[in-house]
Amino acid sequence: MTSKPAEYRFQADVNARNIPELRRLYLHRPLGYPLSYAILAAAALGAGVFAFLSKSREAAFWVLVSAAIVYIGFALPKIAYARWSRQFAGNPVNGTVDGNGIYLHSHMQEFPWSQTVAAKISPKAALVYASKTDALPLQPEFFASEAEWHQVVALIQQRVQRVYMWGYKIPAKPVAASRPRQSRVARPRVMELEIELRKRLIIRLLRVLSRVREQKRVGR
Repeated sequence: MTSKPAEYRFQADVNARNIPELRRLYLHRPLGYPLSYAILAAAALGAGVFAFLSKSREAAFWVLVSAAIVYIGFALPKIAYARWSRQFAGNPVNGTVDGNGIYLHSHMQEFPWSQTVAAKISPKAALVYASKTDALPLQPEFFASEAEWHQVVALIQQRVQRVYMWGYKIPAKPVAASRPRQSRVARPRVMELEIELRKRLIIRLLRVLSRVREQKRVGR
């Protein structure tokens, strides 16, 4: 018989107590935005420097464009977070996590592992991204026990291609308890038998030696 794959159920309310950790994790190195806008800002700034060196009137224009791109690059992740958080803040969240993906029953959404693009994990939260802005929040208190939370994190690490971890430490495997040594006091009967056996062997050995001596005397 094939064993049924593990399934982890989660249920919680996303409220003011756990929103700060989700917000911190969502805005920490947002996916896609900073790098692409940094490249655009650098290109615009380079155009401004080139215009300045060539004594063109367009230098100030390109510097302003560069500053605007930088501002947008930092503002867009916060706008994306505000839009994303509205669907979870103050609402109950429940679903299941298994070997095929994450199923958010409360929002009628399905996140197959094959369609996830990345995941962020911290000691107090995890975000599994289906796109660069759409993510599913998970936290330790969503699950029945801390052990289940660590098992879900391990499953995310196995199934998601890009996983970014900040501060999360993989729990050490429990060390198997060594079998306690059996005390000599706990087995007195065994010791008595060993002593008795040694006595008999010594007696037999002494008898054999005495016979050998007698035979030597008779031979003389």
